Amino acid sequence: MSVNILDTSQNRGRVDLLVIQLLRDTGIIREISIGTMEFRMAVQKFVYLLQVVGGLDLGFKFEWLSMGPYSKGLQNYYQRISKALASNLENNVVEFSVLEWVALEAVKKLLFNVKEQMGRLDVKVLEIVASLIMLCRDVYPKPQDPVEELVLRKKLLREDVLKIWSVIDRFGICI
Repeated sequence: MSVNILDTSQNRGRVDLLVIQLLRDTGIIREISIGTMEFRMAVQKFVYLLQVVGGLDLGFKFEWLSMGPYSKGLQNYYQRISKALASNLENNVVEFSVLEWVALEAVKKLLFNVKEQMGRLDVKVLEIVASLIMLCRDVYPKPQDPVEELVLRKKLLREDVLKIWSVIDRFGICI
């Protein structure tokens, strides 16, 4: 059995399909309106998680902004994803590669565990998940305590951030 490994350019062409799958499978699409700031935030966070948690090389570079991980390169994808959602293309059956399925399942497993811990999964929770992971993996200098750093930066409830951190820690993402 041979595994078809897609290169970065092939993966980038499938970002919209991957994000639509996560929007649908996590139920976040029912919580947001297409084209809004929350929609764009969800796209950003899902792609970041697909790369970092799912290990899928989509070729996007992320930097820290006020809402956590952000990639300027994703700006061109908002409209593509919006059009696909508006035309109900997301209901079409999509065949994903083994690597894509593994990445999707890894992200969903993390997020469903967070949902179980928090009692909800929405864009705000998604932002906290991605932000904590970025703080513990992808910023320099690394904060000694990502939870405290995020609470201070975003003025969040410590207990919410700690609940999400406990899931991330259990998954070993920030080792």
